[in-house]
Amino acid sequence: MVAAGLVIGETWRSNRKEGKRRDDVRDRLEGLEENMQSIKELLERGGGWKESIDEVKERCVGIDV
Repeated sequence: MVAAGLVIGETWRSNRKEGKRRDDVRDRLEGLEENMQSIKELLERGGGWKESIDEVKERCVGIDV
């Protein structure tokens, strides 16, 4: 009876751990997809990297780094 309880408990713990890991991976993947979409939109606007960098510099004017 004790052994069955331990097996069931370990199986449950393992499944929870695996589910949490999958959720973490899914969240990271969604974040990366959002970043890629933002980059794609910047490039499709025709501005390319130079203008995007200039936009960032303009936003940072007056900010002490």
